[in-house]
Amino acid sequence: MLALLAQAPDSFPGGGPDALEALLNAYYLLFAGGFLIALLGHLFQSRTLVASGIILVFLGTATFLVAVGIHG
Repeated sequence: MLALLAQAPDSFPGGGPDALEALLNAYYLLFAGGFLIALLGHLFQSRTLVASGIILVFLGTATFLVAVGIHG
């Protein structure tokens, strides 16, 4: 049984380190882009830009949680 469990990580979802790197890159882009857009929204006093930036930051956070959940 332990021998089968030792071979199991290949069958788990995640796709290896390349998939983790892709998810983390998406996290970095969403997080940084969200902060930049929100900053521009504050500079131009645009509630739409601020809200869009906040949504992107939350999406980036969700992407990070998915990456950690899948790849441990």
